[in-house]
Amino acid sequence: MEKVSHEPFQYTNRRQKSEKVFGYIILILFGLGSLGAIFFGVYLLFLENDEWIASCFLIPSGLLLLWIAWIAYVHNVRKKDIIYDYVLYENGVAEEWHDQKGNKVKENQITFGDMDKVLIGNYVDRMPGGKGRIDYFRFGVLVIVMYQNNYFMQHIFQADELTVWLSRMRDKDISLFYTPYDLKQAFLDRAQFDIDFNNIKGIPWEEVEQEPRLAKRCIAIHLQNGKMKT
Repeated sequence: MEKVSHEPFQYTNRRQKSEKVFGYIILILFGLGSLGAIFFGVYLLFLENDEWIASCFLIPSGLLLLWIAWIAYVHNVRKKDIIYDYVLYENGVAEEWHDQKGNKVKENQITFGDMDKVLIGNYVDRMPGGKGRIDYFRFGVLVIVMYQNNYFMQHIFQADELTVWLSRMRDKDISLFYTPYDLKQAFLDRAQFDIDFNNIKGIPWEEVEQEPRLAKRCIAIHLQNGKMKT
């Protein structure tokens, strides 16, 4: 059998330059807008005529803009405490954690020979819009590499990234399984509870009739009585 060569696939949670620029723009625009609305609203409170009524709208609006500016700062501007990188290369997976505060680096190597199997399950982000409103969903998968009584986990929202993983695992004859369950909550709870992902029974990937749906962008779905409205 001819040996297949692959280019290394790299992942990092470092913020991209475009993300930072977008974050700074939102931070400046909404930050200045919030300050203007709040200060002008406070000024109107001290007027003797009915103009103070406008402050009932300006101050809450300013606080909302300030909250949006804060979200932009946290997600796009603020420096991460831990920088995480991994490389899927010809011999396995190389992980690296860089503690920005303590300036410490932790590394981990997982060879394909160490891998027992790979389980792929759904990973669904849901942003509820409230009763009778539109909910927003982002569909992805959680890749769980089981090796030497440990787990490597990575959630994926892009089809091309999943294709890279599938191609590499198949070429290395790693057993691939799929579960239709949404594994997001189990992934989030793994730090507090001892969750054994080995107990999840999966379907061999070659028997999967329809591959999981992936969507990096949020999809609006109208739910009625907790069910998808058609």
